[in-house]
Order: sequence, then structure tokens, then C-alpha cells
Amino acid sequence: MQEANLSQKITNFENQTNHRTRMKRFLYIFSLLFLILSLFTFCEQQTASYTDSANKNTTPEFKRSPSTSPDATESATSGEIYIAVDESIAPLIQAELDNFQAVHEKAIVHALIMPAEDAIRAMLLSDSIRLVITTRKLNREEENLLKALTVPPDYATLGKDAVAVIVNPENPTNQLKLDQLKAILSGEIKTWKDISGNSTAGNISLIFDHARSGIISFLRDSLMDGKPLPEASTFALKNTEEVINYVAENPGATGIVGMAWLSDKDDPKVLERLKKIKILSLEKSAHTDNACAYKQTFFGPFQSFLDQDCYPLTRKMYSISRESGIGLGTGFVAYIDGPLGQKIIHKSGLAAIHTIPRKVKFPEEETPPATTQQKPTTAK
Repeated sequence: MQEANLSQKITNFENQTNHRTRMKRFLYIFSLLFLILSLFTFCEQQTASYTDSANKNTTPEFKRSPSTSPDATESATSGEIYIAVDESIAPLIQAELDNFQAVHEKAIVHALIMPAEDAIRAMLLSDSIRLVITTRKLNREEENLLKALTVPPDYATLGKDAVAVIVNPENPTNQLKLDQLKAILSGEIKTWKDISGNSTAGNISLIFDHARSGIISFLRDSLMDGKPLPEASTFALKNTEEVINYVAENPGATGIVGMAWLSDKDDPKVLERLKKIKILSLEKSAHTDNACAYKQTFFGPFQSFLDQDCYPLTRKMYSISRESGIGLGTGFVAYIDGPLGQKIIHKSGLAAIHTIPRKVKFPEEETPPATTQQKPTTAK
């Protein structure tokens, strides 16, 4: 009887031990699943937060340690870096980059072409991008983000670009008053007949290169007093090339593009684009009267008019650097700001920020060749 009781006790003990083991395994598995689920939920929330911030065109807040110092093997003319470039001025910056790397063979600069707002955000949020070349300075919120990371932005003004208003060649309109352009941008003027009574171009549609284009913010700030563009007649494509092609195929379309895509008359691609569209002249604004030496009323987005701010949609091009030392980004900016880089801007049909020196060779003063005087012969 005692042996039976002992055997029963041993069996009960083993059962209890197995039960405890199973419970421990269950709790362990449950805790592990709960941890995984928590991490997944946190990541989903972070992703949703970033998406909302991108849609609202604001900068997500987070902390990180900036890596802004050039690599030990990097210099102003050698190394490898990534930069962000505003798509509306990409042809010019690509030309600068090609020449810079041809001069400095050890320099490798990867240019990431994107809309202006994305280019600025890329520099703010990515440690690997220390330089952005765009058409506006940082706003106060963006500057404070860099200053909080002890990296104050370093600006350089590189030249002048323009926002061009382009239409289909069949559109009879050749110029716009500023009040007319503002009314088009606000949606008050909806058809081309309101501009030119004999126009058959139909309804006006505004076509931009991207929803986060710097051109949109430029127009909103310079002409619209911060008001939004009309949603019903405003469309955004993927890039400037698509805008030009769309305008070429649609008589009522109005393309708003960076002049850097249309200014270099030595580029065969530019000549092909110019055949497809027509560039409108715009009325000069009141604040440019003192700066502009030309007496005419309407101006196109061309070099001499950009240089004197006669064209009302002239804008400056900036480099914004977060390099804490002299690295390849600093070297590239110095090249654009120097004589060679400024000549490239001038050659491209845009306005250099510095005066381009011209060498004029005057003919040397020549001395007439010596003549041999012949003694007169006497008649015999």
C-alpha cells in the first residue's frame, strides 16, 4: 500500500512538473509574440507619421547624430559624395558637374535629381547628403532643425534662373500682364478667350513638373500672397520634360517650368523643345523699375533681362551646405562660384551672379613697312 502511494505521489509530481514546464513555454511564446506585435505596431505608427508629414509637406521630427565632417580621404577636389538637386535647374547643374569632374578626375559627385521640396528634405533627413542646390533658402523651421543639430546652414548664391510660362504654338497669346497671370493662377480667368478674344485655345489648365515643385511655392509666395492654386485646373506631372510634351499636344495648356530647360541654345535637346512650345513675355513688376534699364513693358525670361531683374519671375539659385569642414561639396560649390562655373551659367543662357570678365584683344599698333625710294632716272 505504501509502495502504491509512493508511486502515485511520484506520478502526481511528474504531472505537476510537466504542467509547469508547459505553462513556462506558453508564457515565453506569448511574451515573444507580444513583443513582436508591439514592435510591428510601433513601426507602423512611425511609417504613418512620416507619410502624414510628407503629405503635409512638413519635416518629421526626430533626433540623430549628424555626420557632416568629410571623410579622411576626402578633399575639395577628390572623394565621393551625394548631393540633392532641384529638378527645375537640373540641366545647368549637370553641366557644371560634368565639367567639374572632368577637371578633377578623383572627384565623384552623385547628383540626386528631385523636386525642390524633396531635395531640401533629403538634406535635412539624411546624413549622407550634405549639399543641396535649389532655388530657395531654408525656412525658419528647417534652419532651426539644422541648428538643433549644431549644423548651421551655409548658403552661397550661384546665379539667376527664371520661371517660364509656356503655351502651345497655336495659342495666339504672346504676352501676359501680371494681373492676368495672377488671375489665371487664382482661377479667376478660366479660358483663353478672356485673354485674347479671338483665341480658340479653350479652357486654361496649369501644368507643373511635380506636386512638390519649388516653382509652386515660388509662385504662391511671390504672386499669390500665400494663397493656394485652383485644384480644378492645376495638374502636376513627373518632370519638366513631360510638361513640355503635354503643352505641345494640348492647345489650352499652360506650362510653368524652370528656364534652365529652355535657355541653352547650343544644346540640340533645347532646340527640339523650343520647336514644340512658345514662351510668353510678362509685364515687368513695379518693384523692378529702378533696377531695369530697359524701357519696354514686357520681357521674356532671357539672360540680359534676368541679369537686371526686368523679368518678373526671376529667381536666384542657391547652394545650401551642412558640411562642417572643407570637403568635396565645398569644392564643387567653389567651382560653380568661380570663373569657370560662372562662365558655364553664362553660356547656358542664364545669369551669372558674378561679372564675367571678357578679354578684348586690340590690334597692336602697326608701323608701316619701310619703302625703298628709287632715285629718279634721268632721260638720256
